[in-house]
Amino acid sequence: MRNIATLLNISLLITVAYLMVKFGPPHAGNAWIFTLMVLAPLASLWVIRHGTAQDWLSLFLQRKALEEQKKVDELKKGH
Repeated sequence: MRNIATLLNISLLITVAYLMVKFGPPHAGNAWIFTLMVLAPLASLWVIRHGTAQDWLSLFLQRKALEEQKKVDELKKGH
């Protein structure tokens, strides 16, 4: 999943570069859109590559699975 996200972010940066070459730099009114289109994928790439190996969702799902396993173990001990 991380590789797919990386590829999509790189493709967005390539698209922005293509638009810059084809249409030139953005006008003053559209500069914030251009900045967002460049900074968002760069920030995302940094988090993907330098972030923790487990995100909050995977930790939450792992905790829920452990809680369910604990309940099953307690039921087995009771019988």
